[in-house]
Amino acid sequence: MLTRRRRFGVSLPSGMAKELDALAARLRTDRSKLVEHAVASFLNEYKHYLYDHECSGVMIISGSFDR
Repeated sequence: MLTRRRRFGVSLPSGMAKELDALAARLRTDRSKLVEHAVASFLNEYKHYLYDHECSGVMIISGSFDR
């Protein structure tokens, strides 16, 4: 099943756009797919701000990973 798409323009600093193009070429994909992945990651991290919620706590992990 195809997902409906919505098109809109995004302005980026020139250097960031060049890096995006280079990464897309290296990964053999297109800019849209990279931006879609980045936005999905961002939404996954921050979408909880869209809803009233109560945080139960915070977990902090710290240490040395030298073996």
